[in-house]
Amino acid sequence: MEIETNVGGTDRVVRALAAVVLTVVAVGLLRRGSRVTGVLALSGALGAGFNAVTCVCGINEALGIDTSTDWIPEPISSYVDTRSWIMSVLVAVADDSVRDSVLEVAVRLGRGFGEDLYVVHLTEETSAGKETRSLQEEVREKLANSSVDHAVSIEHVERNQPRSGQRVGQQIADITSDVDVSHAVVGHRSKDLLERVSKGNTAFAVADAADVPVTVVPES
Repeated sequence: MEIETNVGGTDRVVRALAAVVLTVVAVGLLRRGSRVTGVLALSGALGAGFNAVTCVCGINEALGIDTSTDWIPEPISSYVDTRSWIMSVLVAVADDSVRDSVLEVAVRLGRGFGEDLYVVHLTEETSAGKETRSLQEEVREKLANSSVDHAVSIEHVERNQPRSGQRVGQQIADITSDVDVSHAVVGHRSKDLLERVSKGNTAFAVADAADVPVTVVPES
């Protein structure tokens, strides 16, 4: 029996956003040991994501609700080169304690939305030295078995400046405009008041300046 689509328009967009939010919430809950609520949040994320991707919802069907448009989307590959439609998730990482968590969240988002990962390794070095190349390889190894297409790049950042965190955040936001990015993932480490005032907050700067949705991964 052919299942008719019944999810579309704003309803579909809301479900897609809900899937992203619930995924982040689930990751946070599971990392804190709240397995039951974490699994429930993850289940909700999968359900919302499934609805958004397939345009089908069992609850809508049961209630006789149809928010879809009159057209049925065809597979992208039937009328255009698929690669030209695939966007990327920008993943900003540094050599810090939150890097692995940022990569884990990014992989989940990439899998959920079928998008590539564009990983930017932030470094103060003006050229890729031994340490930077080593960290770059570590990121590649961590993503090797992720089943998500990815590219790892090195981006020089200026941290020895007033409000350096703010400047770095703006640099990351600028990258989202330079490449086909649909989403950005950045880490956030807690700072004391003096450090927040003197250096600013990179994650908040990205969220404020970027033209795409931004997922902030807190330090566990």
